[in-house]
Amino acid sequence: MSISRLWSWVEDDRALAVITRFSPKAPIRVGFREDFRDETLLGFIFVLILIPIAMMQAHASQMFGEPLFENSQDDRFGPWIGYLGFELAKALPVVDWADIYSLSEGADVMRPTRPIGMHAVFAARAMVDLVLIAALLQAISISSRNRQQKALYAINQIQRLDEIIERRELSRALARPENEWFDEGVIDFRHYDRARLNELRSTSQDQRVRSFVERILRESGEAFEAAIEVLTRLASHRAPESELADALKAVRIEHDAKEHAVTAPDLVEVLDSLRNIEGMKAIKVAIIDLAMQLDPPNETADLLELAMFGAGRDRFQYTRLHAAKVLTDLSARLNDRERLRELLHQLNTAPDDTFGARVFVPNALRQALQERLRELA
Repeated sequence: MSISRLWSWVEDDRALAVITRFSPKAPIRVGFREDFRDETLLGFIFVLILIPIAMMQAHASQMFGEPLFENSQDDRFGPWIGYLGFELAKALPVVDWADIYSLSEGADVMRPTRPIGMHAVFAARAMVDLVLIAALLQAISISSRNRQQKALYAINQIQRLDEIIERRELSRALARPENEWFDEGVIDFRHYDRARLNELRSTSQDQRVRSFVERILRESGEAFEAAIEVLTRLASHRAPESELADALKAVRIEHDAKEHAVTAPDLVEVLDSLRNIEGMKAIKVAIIDLAMQLDPPNETADLLELAMFGAGRDRFQYTRLHAAKVLTDLSARLNDRERLRELLHQLNTAPDDTFGARVFVPNALRQALQERLRELA
């Protein structure tokens, strides 16, 4: 039931994304990067298997005082599966299968002997009927919604597809030879949302996807968007950590190749978008480590100060602790005595909850700042 409910939420979010034209401010509950169809169907299969197991155990253990069925076998599971299948087949609408196969009433060997056994059979049939009906309605709804999305894109009513359809259609296009990427029979991505194409280029690990997007942008005469701009937008849209990590990797590659130099203020904007979001420890640590490699060091010190102190500090203590450790190492490169005094004052007047019980971290930072001041004096 939980997995089925999650699948339903994913489908609701997909529909809402299309209605709101994929606005980052839409009240999305769980997102739709993953389709839980397979997990839900597997859960339904488990339900079908667990029902006869539960009936067999309730009968064999006599948990209700007496056996529940006649002519049952407590040491073999097969007859219980067959009995449930027989009961479910009797519930099939329209098709009179019993008449076709000349099965009369009582053809099933096992029979409930007490009202509680009848209740068990009724509950099993009702549960399976509801499960199958829910799965069928959900599947029909999804198929209809998928077709509707692709139809709306084809007539330029929407500029992009949700990620599940996008991933599927992109795979279909890339499965063709390169000279057939834009032929009939697949979604034409040449009119796709440009911001999303740049996101695919910066976050995809598949070189074929990158080549596909670059060809579209090149043929339309548009420049490639810098990976740092993509990362900033993804952070403001609260993208999943995996996407942010892929975009940050592209940022590093472009920075090292001197295609697009990254500055500390660029990373400040990213960290500011992420400062209240849970589950982003790895990406925040990676951003702070990247800032350590940038010049000038004073701008990096500003970034670290914002992460640790003041109203705009990061909500999570692990970020503030890592920023303090990095600033400890960076202090040897700072040459402005007034800036060092400001950082020392911020550290000494910081609230007690800034670093918690890890007092050795602020103590090490304080010592490093004081030593650097003495060196400059």
